[in-house]
Amino acid sequence: MKHLIPAAAFFTFLLSSCDTKDPVTPDPDIPPTVSGVYIVNEGGFGKSTSSLSLYVPDSGKSYGDVFFAANGRGLGDVANDMVIHDGKGYIVMNNSHRIEVISMTTHLSLGTVQLPGNSPYQAVILNAHKGYVTNYYKGSVSVFDPATFQVLTEIPVGKNPKGIALHNGFVYVCNSGDFSADSTLSVIDVAADSVVKTVTVGLGPNDAAVDGDGDLFVRCYGYQDWGNPANSKAGSIAVVHTGTRSLQAVIPLPLVQHGHPGRMAVSKKGTGYVATGAAVLSFDTKTNALRSTSIERANIYGVAVDDVQDRVYLTDAADYVRNGTLFVYSAQRTLLDSVTVGIVPGRIVLK
Repeated sequence: MKHLIPAAAFFTFLLSSCDTKDPVTPDPDIPPTVSGVYIVNEGGFGKSTSSLSLYVPDSGKSYGDVFFAANGRGLGDVANDMVIHDGKGYIVMNNSHRIEVISMTTHLSLGTVQLPGNSPYQAVILNAHKGYVTNYYKGSVSVFDPATFQVLTEIPVGKNPKGIALHNGFVYVCNSGDFSADSTLSVIDVAADSVVKTVTVGLGPNDAAVDGDGDLFVRCYGYQDWGNPANSKAGSIAVVHTGTRSLQAVIPLPLVQHGHPGRMAVSKKGTGYVATGAAVLSFDTKTNALRSTSIERANIYGVAVDDVQDRVYLTDAADYVRNGTLFVYSAQRTLLDSVTVGIVPGRIVLK
């Protein structure tokens, strides 16, 4: 395992005679316009230990917290997602109730989208003036302007919305119903910013991704009855036809074999990946069936796939207190690299 380069160790700041802070000088060791892999580290809930790690595949180098190195402060509480658009990174801060916007060249903060009390979860961006973010506790989606950082409107959806996907003028929202079972997707028409259809998929839809054919794959967690485990229900992967916006197939994930499915990633080349307790399963997005091959690594938290370099990225959150690990695999399931990242590494974003 490679050693982490402590990016924060390179930044410095000076105090003037009147205690005014000079601007933080960006870390010169971090490549300024690099194509890399960003790891959004959630940190501990209520502890404000979120961070943003960077892994550079070409060099194999990793950088511990590029946001802190550039700004001299932490991201905040529970960094849950990041989406890149037009040279900016939009980092969804769930328990800080905002979106932190950064330059993807310097990692300097450019401002925030304030979402007080909303517990934002995941985001997508349509264009220079319209983005969408799910509000977990409010049962809604906020529409915001990525250029001005202003909230434009709010759209009611289902219970505890988490994942969100965008395709051909429609936004698909996963209504997870974490505290009371839900099994639906809310479909938003971006022209009207209103829900035009509700699609029943499977219990506990958590995240969604579009494959190369335009089909939407929805990872459904199932239902966990903590009081009476015998009443728990298995998860699945639902396949939605985005032309008709209707359910077309279900890939079952038997509870006894796989437990409740963790995070999912879908390539444009016909393969999807979903984390389970014992391994990362692969499935065929053409036949909508599980494959016999898997990546034999347990307790994976984050999953991403790079179609350009044919790599699969996985994160292990360890005990959710210590720093986690990023694993790099080839498409043939060969381990290529592993590096230490931050606390609770979740979302993996390719630049």
